[in-house]
Amino acid sequence: VHAGQCAFAKADWRESRRTAETFLRAAVDGVDAPVVDAQFMAGGARGGAAASGGTRTADVGGRISTRGAGSTGLSLQSVGGGGGQGGSAKAVSVGVLLGIDMSIGGNGGAGGSAGGVGLTLRPAASIATAGALGHAVVAQAIGGGGGSGAFADSAQATIAPVLGPDLPSGTASIHHTVGGAGGAGGNGGKIAVGKRAQ
Repeated sequence: VHAGQCAFAKADWRESRRTAETFLRAAVDGVDAPVVDAQFMAGGARGGAAASGGTRTADVGGRISTRGAGSTGLSLQSVGGGGGQGGSAKAVSVGVLLGIDMSIGGNGGAGGSAGGVGLTLRPAASIATAGALGHAVVAQAIGGGGGSGAFADSAQATIAPVLGPDLPSGTASIHHTVGGAGGAGGNGGKIAVGKRAQ
């Protein structure tokens, strides 16, 4: 509870206090995956997928009141984790007459989806705010962002062979460099707020 001053019904103190906290869940996996490096080919690993946010519910039976400016009576959140960043890739090659290299950055991992958020108010329950810019209830179910795609780079040295005083010489170089794609974002969850009739 974010407030300058709070009051709870004595009989419902434990329940109200527990359910009035802000719940947040985030998990990130596979950040900065390692580079797979060969003489002429390199590929970055894909970022790991993030965990999903859990379901958050609250059943309020007492009274919650706040008076501080910008205070929040009750906040419930379920947030999916952000996807892991793809691994970068850099290929280095040395050749004679012909040089070939390929480098592909890793894709970002998918963001986790948010879980559901539910709030139930019993008949005697109430949530009130008296301060400026206060919020009685803040309920959010936010999907995690997808991981960033990684960069790809390559370096090449190609040597022109000596063919003779009257024969021309030269080199040919072929590069294939592609950056990784960003991961998909997670879905937002469902939010339900209601009051019991009895």
